[in-house]
Amino acid sequence: MAYLSKIKDLLAQIKRYTIQQIPRKQNATTDELARLANSVVVDKANLVFIEYLDRSSINLLEPILQIDNTPFWMTPIASYLDHRILLNSHNESRKLIRKAARYLILDGVKYRRGFSMPLLRCVNQTESRRLFEEVDEGFCGNHAEGQSLSKKILGQGYFWTTMNEDSISHVRKCDNCLVYPTKIVSDNGIQFDSQLFIDFCTRHGITKSFSAVSHPQANGQVEAVNKTLKDTLKKHLEEAKKNWPERLPEVLWSYKTTERTTTGDTPFALIYGCEAMMPVEVTPQSHRRTAYDQDGNHKLLAESLDQIEERRKKSNIRLAAHQQKFAQYFNSRDKERKFDIGDLVLRRIFPEN
Repeated sequence: MAYLSKIKDLLAQIKRYTIQQIPRKQNATTDELARLANSVVVDKANLVFIEYLDRSSINLLEPILQIDNTPFWMTPIASYLDHRILLNSHNESRKLIRKAARYLILDGVKYRRGFSMPLLRCVNQTESRRLFEEVDEGFCGNHAEGQSLSKKILGQGYFWTTMNEDSISHVRKCDNCLVYPTKIVSDNGIQFDSQLFIDFCTRHGITKSFSAVSHPQANGQVEAVNKTLKDTLKKHLEEAKKNWPERLPEVLWSYKTTERTTTGDTPFALIYGCEAMMPVEVTPQSHRRTAYDQDGNHKLLAESLDQIEERRKKSNIRLAAHQQKFAQYFNSRDKERKFDIGDLVLRRIFPEN
C-alpha cells in the first residue's frame, strides 16, 4: 500500500500518462517475485535474481495518531466503575450509582447489561458513525427507516444512549433512505381520492392509480404486496441499474438479517435458530465475537436447532395476530349497505392511467 500511495503521488504530478497492462506470459519475472513476496518458499533453483534490501526504497513518514477528545457518554460511568469517582452533586451521584449498576467493564471494554441479550458493547460517536455506514450502507445494508435501523444495530450487540435519535437523523440525511415513489396504486378508499392527496401527487410528479373494482380481492391488499427486495435493490444500485445481479446477494442477505415486524424474528433466525454475525461486528468487536468459543458455540447451535420448531410456532402465532389486527382495522371502516332490485347506484369511471 505504501508503494501504491507513492505511485499515485507521482502520477498526480504528471499531466498526461498511459497505463498499459502487460500479459503474465510476458512478465514472468515480476510474477515470480510477487509470489515469493507472499510466501516463505525460497527460490532454491535461482531462477529469479533476488536482491535483499536492508532498508525501504522509499521514505515513509511516521503515522501521526490523532487523539479523540470527543466527550464519551460512558466516561462518568467508567470513572465510577474503575475508581469509584462520583459527581459533585449529591443527587447526580445517586443517579450515577443507580445507572452504573447496569454496566460493567471486561478487559477494558465497556458493556451494558441488556434485556434482549446478556451484554451490549458501548460505543462512542466515532464508532457509531461507522456502524451506520456498515449496517445501513454496507454489504448488509438495506436503507431501512430509523427505528428498524436502531433495532438492527442493537441486535448486533451495540448500544449508546441516543441510538434511536441518531438513527432517525442518519436516515433523514441519507438520500437512498428517502426514496419517493413515482407511482402509487391504492384501493378505492375515500382517503386516497381526496383533493389533498391528489394535490400532493401532482406536486411531486406521482402517478395515481386505483385497483380495479371488478377484482375485489385487490381492494385493501395492494399495500400489503412485499416490495422490500425491489426497493432495496433500487437504493443499492442508484444509477448502475444493470448491475442488479451482482448486488442481489447483498440485498437478500440484508433482508434475511433484518427483523420482520410481523414475525418478531429475522428470516435467518427462523431457519438456523440463531442470528447471523455481520461484518460490522469485526470492528469494534461485539461481545459474542470477543467471547467466541467454537466448541461451546457448536453445542449452543445444536440446542437452538432442536428448539427451532417452537420458535417457528411462536412466530406463526405473532403473524396470525398481526394479520387479525389489520383485518379488524380495515373491517371497522366498512359500512353495511343494503340494495334492493331496481335501486340506482353511481357508476365510477376510472381514467386510463
